[in-house]
Amino acid sequence: MPLNYQQILLDMNRPRRRQGSALGKIFVRFSLLVLGAASVIALWQLGYVNRWKETLQESWASYAPAWLTDQINQTLNFELAPVETTSEETASGEATPPPNTPLPVESALSLPMAAAPSPTEAFVATENRGETINGFTPSLPAPPAPRVVVTPPRNNPPPAPAPARSVEAAAPPVLSEIKAQLKNIDLLLRENPALALEKLQELTKNPVMTPDDSADVGYRLGYAARILKNEDLAEKSWKETAGKYPQAKGGRYSALALADTYFRKFAGNTNTQVSHWDDIQKLYSQVLGTDDAPFLASDVRSVVKKNLGRLNDAIFFGSAPSELARYHRVENGELLGSIAGQYRVDYESLARINGINPNRIRAGMDLKVIVGDVSVVVRKNSRDPDLGPTLTWFLDGRWVREYQSCVGEGIKTPAGSYQVTSKERDPSWTNPTNGQLLPNDHPENILGTRWMALKGMDIQGLGIHGTTVPDSIPGYTSAGCVRLQNSQVEELFSFIRIGARVIIEE
Repeated sequence: MPLNYQQILLDMNRPRRRQGSALGKIFVRFSLLVLGAASVIALWQLGYVNRWKETLQESWASYAPAWLTDQINQTLNFELAPVETTSEETASGEATPPPNTPLPVESALSLPMAAAPSPTEAFVATENRGETINGFTPSLPAPPAPRVVVTPPRNNPPPAPAPARSVEAAAPPVLSEIKAQLKNIDLLLRENPALALEKLQELTKNPVMTPDDSADVGYRLGYAARILKNEDLAEKSWKETAGKYPQAKGGRYSALALADTYFRKFAGNTNTQVSHWDDIQKLYSQVLGTDDAPFLASDVRSVVKKNLGRLNDAIFFGSAPSELARYHRVENGELLGSIAGQYRVDYESLARINGINPNRIRAGMDLKVIVGDVSVVVRKNSRDPDLGPTLTWFLDGRWVREYQSCVGEGIKTPAGSYQVTSKERDPSWTNPTNGQLLPNDHPENILGTRWMALKGMDIQGLGIHGTTVPDSIPGYTSAGCVRLQNSQVEELFSFIRIGARVIIEE
């Protein structure tokens, strides 16, 4: 390699630093080392090291490569953590985990986005009323408070007998016994899942159980079978429970676990029928319901919604088949508007679903049409406080979209039941202060690109509309209407019909 003589000359002419003694250098380096160690110890005592560690972890979660986080999340979601065992064997031949061994992780989330805590822990009873376990509110009530007997003084007349308790307040002894058994089974699941499974199967034969109890037993039975790697029994139990008790908490947990089971079964299978995604979408919708699943931890609820959003992009806004879909072959001379009128849908929904220009359709095209009744729930205070007010809409009871919104503060947006009475594109707006009618392109018109008028609760002028102030969402600065981003209100507008029901909740 040729020498760079110009660089050599520069190095020769560069002024040199004075060389200190070797002993002095060693002393300086040792002093810096001691000073650095003392600083680290001081910062550790003050808690700064843990804060930096948490900051680095958050930064990793935000900036880690997508392919790596997907691999990590997929491992967390789809591989059940094996139960650590000791050399001791139970009478049934099952290895016994050491005491304090955590329950195996059961994600019950389909797409690989985040791991969830064990849903079974949601059913573990606790002595402390109102407490949560891993973000879940226990479904089993705490044991009743001990009965206190007060002996009256001898000289006073005996107190009047207490009024008879109503039938609803007096729970049959057998129900209390069932709840006690479920509590013991929750503890047994940690130590001997095989024995827990036997006891749960015995409970299913008990003819005196409430639907909630039956749903809790069915979910536990499936979970015990999953721990024992009996996938057929787990799937059967969850499917029966989700079908028989769709509104019970245990039934909805079963739907969540079943959706996860189906996804793991169909993921990567080239023979998978696309219709399976429609089944998984229905299960997720059952989990959330119209009450937004208040029993779920917020992080689990958030992942379920993201998964549903992905599925809905294909099922309702893409080419994937659905039981709500109809197919129309375009004939000569047909317009998109006339086709939409045949199915009582908006022509914009046909354009969105099929990805076409409304003015450019040709004979022979097969158009996918989604037919169903839209209903809307507006929550002035979301289950997840970070979201603020939200608007969620459903198609034939199936969860479709959730948008952040802006509503009025306090009672400006009254809670109640409403109906959509009219729809308008590029609406004009009447200024309530001076009565001036402003066209849609006027800078003071605040309605955005769409307007849906609401009737109910004897309130005039209430509606759902877009906005010219997108930064106001989410918030509470509206005069009473429900405000959405223009792209979102246009999407809702293209599917909702006049007469659709809108519920506004506090």
